[in-house]
Amino acid sequence: LSNFMRDLLNNPQYNPSCVRWENKEQGIFRIISGKSKFVAELWGQIKNNSKMTFEKMGRSLRLVANEAWFFNFSDCLG
Repeated sequence: LSNFMRDLLNNPQYNPSCVRWENKEQGIFRIISGKSKFVAELWGQIKNNSKMTFEKMGRSLRLVANEAWFFNFSDCLG
């Protein structure tokens, strides 16, 4: 999930239309209002899960953030 979000943030096709940096230096990003379903559907395609919802994806995002499984996005801006 962290690689997927990083790839979206580094892709001009999705940034800033679906996701955007709030603070790039700190690795803080935002999913654009109204685009959460679309982003979840993209993640569902990656995971081969046609029933992916933003609620499910959001739960995973919170889990990995709370457990510090997310790496710092600012470290891979390259």
